[in-house]
Amino acid sequence: MKDWRRLSPEDFEIQTPDWIPSLEATVRFEGAELTLAIDELETADQTCVACFLALLEGWQQRSSHIAAQTEKYLQQFLPGRKVRPSELAVWGVTLYTNDGAPTGGAFYYRVTGDYEDPAYDLHQFDHRSVVELQYPIRNGTVCWTEENIAATNDFD
Repeated sequence: MKDWRRLSPEDFEIQTPDWIPSLEATVRFEGAELTLAIDELETADQTCVACFLALLEGWQQRSSHIAAQTEKYLQQFLPGRKVRPSELAVWGVTLYTNDGAPTGGAFYYRVTGDYEDPAYDLHQFDHRSVVELQYPIRNGTVCWTEENIAATNDFD
């Protein structure tokens, strides 16, 4: 498995060609395996790689902000729950495209840590839930001030 900083277009391959094809690469990021996927493309190019690198560098540089945004979002399910950057376990990043041009990026991650508080609404959000954090990409630049955050259990 390759370190994410050495990502290249050749690292991407079509996965599940007989079902719903997906163009994916697997890299090592923050000591763990991370799946990178490109929506609606059959081959990756250097523009896609540059967007992934920008997204991953941004994740690292903005980890405190991302943790704070996640904490704020989770208050509706886990009132009073604090979220530290070290509790964000990212496992996937998807690059969305339109006619081959990147239009957005989404991080998929779990929040690790404590889920024991009786005030938590665990039928709505628990340790299996996945947070999806999306950012638009315009002209190859990630728009870091326009995040959209949601949670899902669709990956179980």
